[in-house]
Formats: sequence, structure tokens, C-alpha cells
Amino acid sequence: MIDIYGGNGRDIDTSFASHATIALHDGTVGHVVASQDSTFTMHNGHIQRGLEVGTRALVTIYEGQIDEGIVGEATLRLLGGAVNGGLNPGSVADWHVEGGEFDDLVAVSNATVTIVGSDFNYPYGPLPTSGTLTGTLANGDAVNATFARASTATITLPEPGAEGLVGGLLLLVGLARRRRQPARG
Repeated sequence: MIDIYGGNGRDIDTSFASHATIALHDGTVGHVVASQDSTFTMHNGHIQRGLEVGTRALVTIYEGQIDEGIVGEATLRLLGGAVNGGLNPGSVADWHVEGGEFDDLVAVSNATVTIVGSDFNYPYGPLPTSGTLTGTLANGDAVNATFARASTATITLPEPGAEGLVGGLLLLVGLARRRRQPARG
């Protein structure tokens, strides 16, 4: 496990190590690549040149700032922080958004995005292929973001009370994906 409590803009790339576990607690780093089978947790800090997440990676963001957006196919939980440059879940992404600030969401291919909160300008359930979402996320952050999705992708607003079930299922799906794949090495 690697814990980062400061930094000077260096890149972090887990593609060299299978099953890497990295936690950013504070400081500034450059571009972050959380590759297959890795775990990346952001408690605070600043990522200058975007976060790229690979298939079967587990990513949790509690706070901090990410410039140039998040892109990829991991199991991701966004619980807080600020993402400048948008959220861009890839073809097999499974993303769960309960907090944080973002202004753009583009889901491609078979991506699945669940946005938990209340007072949305859309009814609970699946969102249309494009629009602007406003409301309050589960942690109290306001959301005012444009979104677009492929016809095969889903962006869903679950009914209140279902978020605990959805979060638990998301974690189980992510763990199952990691266990199904043989270790490379």
C-alpha cells in the first residue's frame, strides 16, 4: 500500500504493479492511472491532469480536486470533492455518485451511472439520453450538470431509501469482477 501525504505534481501509474493500493491524503499529483485490479482512494489533495481508471479497479473519492476530469471503466464512488473537466464513464464502468461537484457527465457504450440525491428536476428512474440535471446529491452538494449517454448506457436516479442497497450492490459487483479475472503476472 502506498499512502501519499504530499506531492509536487508527479504522475501516479499503477499499470506496473498488479493489485496496487494507493491512497492520496493530501498534496498535488499529476496524472493518475488506476489500472486493472488496483485500488485508488482520494481523501483530499489535487490531481492536476485527470484520473484514468481501468477495468476492475476500485476507486473512491471522498474530497479533493481533480482537473481534466475522470475517464475510464472502473467501479467508482464519488462521495465529494470537485471534478473539473467532467465525468466520462467508459464501456463497462459502474459509477455511483453521492456527492461532489461536476458540470458534465457523458456515459458511453454500456456504462452504468447511479446518482443518489433528492429534489431533482427529473423523476426517479432512468434519465433520457441528454439534458441538464439539477438537484441535491446525498451529501448535500448541489448538482447542476449537463449529461449525455449512449442509447446502451444508463444514468439512473434511484428512489430515496434505495441508495444503501445500490451502494452495497455496487461494491459486491466490483469485488466479483476482480475475483473472476485470473491474476496476470
